[in-house]
Amino acid sequence: MDKEKLKKLQSSNDAFADRMGWPRTKVSIELHEALAKGGGRASFDLSPLAAKAARPGKIIYRLKARKSVLDDEIELARAKALNPNAAASVFAELVKLAEQREGCLIGVDEEAVKYQVGAEVKFFTVRHLRARLKRANAR
Repeated sequence: MDKEKLKKLQSSNDAFADRMGWPRTKVSIELHEALAKGGGRASFDLSPLAAKAARPGKIIYRLKARKSVLDDEIELARAKALNPNAAASVFAELVKLAEQREGCLIGVDEEAVKYQVGAEVKFFTVRHLRARLKRANAR
């Protein structure tokens, strides 16, 4: 097998390993061994690699907390609210903050608080706040 074909195979193999979450070197070594034995044709079982990749002790790194544009304003409204776990109480404080144009809040619409993200104006309703508080209390 010539070097150019082997190099192309190696790059597609690395892409496959990345998609499967497998370490590149282990897949590469076994593929090259199979190619050497099979005269350029690889036919071997990847199940041992799949079992190692899916082992329960695998470490997954995640961000602990994502920050969105309204997080600080909602925290401030919860601190000022009479009942920080009640959506109606927190939303009333958010409306007050929006009237004062606090942070990214730019005003109040009929049933929503308007806020700005870059050049785009978005709306935040009581329904959105309830869902957010429900997720926060679930943690």
